[in-house]
Amino acid sequence: MATWNDVKAYIQQNYQTEDFADGLKLVFGIDNQRSQLAFIQPIDSNWITIESPISPIEKVDANKVLASGILGTAPGGLTVTGPLVMYRCNLYTDSIQGPELVQALELVTLAADNIEKYLGLGDDW
Repeated sequence: MATWNDVKAYIQQNYQTEDFADGLKLVFGIDNQRSQLAFIQPIDSNWITIESPISPIEKVDANKVLASGILGTAPGGLTVTGPLVMYRCNLYTDSIQGPELVQALELVTLAADNIEKYLGLGDDW
């Protein structure tokens, strides 16, 4: 893949998506009982960001998350977007292939879901 349009077309061909801001929104099934939102947006012509919400910031104990070791299980890290704590990963689009994009989506959503579970936050996102 080389551009945001290539990434967007690949995701739309393989997943049910909704347009969201200047990117895409999709829901990943984690298991039979849990799901996780993901947002994919271009940063510029060569980079995209994948984010998955965890919880409103006031419900997240950052020290507990950092001490848990969960953050080392996937590329990316915690960020705050508006009122929400998100798990985010940025990807360079020039060299990414479909399977690598899918793996990044899965790892980001799984990391966000694992943090939700670890903190006992339920499955709101």
